[in-house]
Amino acid sequence: MNTRKRTAENPNQWAKELHRLLLALKDLLPHKASTSSDPTTHKTITEAKAINEEIFVLLQEIQHKINEPQLSAHESELLREINKGFTPDFWNRYHELQKKRRDEALTDKEQAELLQCSDRIEMANVERIRHIVQLAELQNVPFPTLIEQLKISPAAYA
Repeated sequence: MNTRKRTAENPNQWAKELHRLLLALKDLLPHKASTSSDPTTHKTITEAKAINEEIFVLLQEIQHKINEPQLSAHESELLREINKGFTPDFWNRYHELQKKRRDEALTDKEQAELLQCSDRIEMANVERIRHIVQLAELQNVPFPTLIEQLKISPAAYA
């Protein structure tokens, strides 16, 4: 048996080797119940098969985890920026000011506040789009594809 020390330098290779070994183990076990009348032998074979199946499932989970795409720190930061939003208090005040505007009940001070809120929203949207473009370039996917993957849709009021 090869007793070489395995390292995490190449987890895909490690997973492939483990997979090969587990398949070999599975081949060693009988595929049908033992014809032996010895209940201990039958129990041992049944337990070994169950353990083998658990190992096989675990291996599949490991391979899935290894093959998952990992985000770089920069990609993670871009996603944080893309998902940044305003507080509920901000949105409540913004909607309150919009309602007052529709009702033609805005004071000059409230009009200036609504304009500031609108400017903040517009600047945040510009930054969000800039971050989405950067992430799309990093991941080498078209902008519309990334928008779809991130499940970003236009706001209801847009």
